[in-house]
Amino acid sequence: TAPAPSAPPTDSPSFPETMDSASSGGADSGAGKSFDTAAATAALRSAAIAAKDCKRSYGPTGPGTVKVTFSPSGNVTSALLLAPQYAGTLVGTCVATKFLKLRVPSFEGTAVTTNMPFEIPP
Repeated sequence: TAPAPSAPPTDSPSFPETMDSASSGGADSGAGKSFDTAAATAALRSAAIAAKDCKRSYGPTGPGTVKVTFSPSGNVTSALLLAPQYAGTLVGTCVATKFLKLRVPSFEGTAVTTNMPFEIPP
């Protein structure tokens, strides 16, 4: 068996630590609903898996990252591809669309942004 890969210290997909809100604690205070990290994690993982279906025989492959922003309504307002090889390609558009379709329960506070890795198989 292959040895278990060690996680890089800054690119680890441990989602609660990578989620960022402009108001630290604002979403958790008061009677309002806080951002549902578990729901976001599940949705992001699902989209990353679905992104594999974006593979094209002539398109780019390999790892990439999407910067995803959830608005307080629960909708994704931005899915920015941080991998330049996917910019302007059908594969990149497909991947971004997978993430733009995500929804989480609405929450109080400011938008929450996180990075999510994905990989298009060769």
